[in-house]
Amino acid sequence: MSQLEIFFKKIHSTIRLPEKEASELLKKQLTMNPKSPHLPKLQVDLQNQSEQTISKFVQDQQFFGGDWARFESLIVSYLKFVRNFDPWSILKSIDLMINVVDELASSLNKQQHYKYLFGTLVDYVILLHPLVKLVDKKLLIIKKRNSYYPRLTQMSTILQKAFNNIRNQRDPTGQISRDQQLVLFLLGIKTCYIYFNINHLLRCNDIFSNMNVLNLDAKIIPKSQLIQYRFLLGKFNFIQNNFMTAFVQLNWCLNNAYINNTNHRTKNMELILKYLIPSSLIVGKIPNLNILNQLLSSQEAHPLIELYRPLISTLKKGNVFEFHKYLFDNESYFLKMNVLLPLLQRLRILLFRNLVRKLALIEPPVNNSLRFSSIKTALFVSISPNQNAYFQNNYSYLIVTNESQIDDSFVENLMISLIDQNLIKGKLVNDNHRIIVSKADTFPEIPTIYSTKFAVDSSFDWLDQ
Repeated sequence: MSQLEIFFKKIHSTIRLPEKEASELLKKQLTMNPKSPHLPKLQVDLQNQSEQTISKFVQDQQFFGGDWARFESLIVSYLKFVRNFDPWSILKSIDLMINVVDELASSLNKQQHYKYLFGTLVDYVILLHPLVKLVDKKLLIIKKRNSYYPRLTQMSTILQKAFNNIRNQRDPTGQISRDQQLVLFLLGIKTCYIYFNINHLLRCNDIFSNMNVLNLDAKIIPKSQLIQYRFLLGKFNFIQNNFMTAFVQLNWCLNNAYINNTNHRTKNMELILKYLIPSSLIVGKIPNLNILNQLLSSQEAHPLIELYRPLISTLKKGNVFEFHKYLFDNESYFLKMNVLLPLLQRLRILLFRNLVRKLALIEPPVNNSLRFSSIKTALFVSISPNQNAYFQNNYSYLIVTNESQIDDSFVENLMISLIDQNLIKGKLVNDNHRIIVSKADTFPEIPTIYSTKFAVDSSFDWLDQ
């Protein structure tokens, strides 16, 4: 009996089994893993077979009684991959592999039988994502292009098709089964990763929206996948300037990544902290860097933690010039991490709030009044007359272009902003150039103010149920 006949016989035997058991066996029989021992044996049988002959062989098998044409197309595509597969060249084989996944995604529209392919789909997705990413990145370098990811883009389309086909299959009660939920969640994660790889970030919102309406049960999702999903959700919201939602999701990831103690824990936590630390600062929560350093490195000072230590110190002191100077001096690092603009734009108002708070501690308000002249002096000192020379007309870092701009009008506008944003409780008295501040809770806790002003998106509450 030839290897091809043995292959067909195994497929026939497998599809007679219950769906779950058959899914696990088909995963092995349709594997594209180069280490699989049956690939070279089957390849020998297929070497001299044309595509038409292979198609005829498969059609004659009448799998599922000939009632699932897409499954036959999948088997044909798989056998073509086996025939032409070059184990020594990913580049020569990757398109063949992608075509197999494409056929599989199309096969999932058959309601009676689609669950037979769940195991194979998961196996393919896990195998191909890093390979496709590697090929596109290598070709990007070879062809000297800045942004061109044809295979990753194709994979994202295929995974979205698989997602939609599985999502549309419902049981008689209109519900989605446990196995469907697990596969959909994995597809959502992998598709989002690809969207990040190819810089199509807004497409992630489609995935998140679909997940929110599917009524998935988060309790059945593996913890490792929940961490991946919520990290992507946090990173996406950080990039979209939804910092409170980003903080909540990333903080959950940090707490659970530490509990989920794996060999990759430190690396995972670095990825989380890359966005968690800036998002926590922006929502007014100052992280304990010593504790974070212990989580990352029990003995040595971790570079990521030490990068933020001087920045947080200047922020707490309300030292405007030193804060901007530190960002300016380390611009390349913060740019590389994609956090420079959020830090510059969102922390500036908190920086001024901390400056006024420090002034109120040094020079307590008389009759609950802060004088414009005192605030103006504090601004002169904090902004520093050297800023123009240091920043060399880089307007991203300049507060004013010359000292004369720090006048009563500047102070008035600044205090109006702080009061309007509830960062200071008080009111302006323009005639006397002073601010009447509240006797109690003059400087409200920033997280309390921001948690009300920037509410967390409730559509993601199902993740905590």
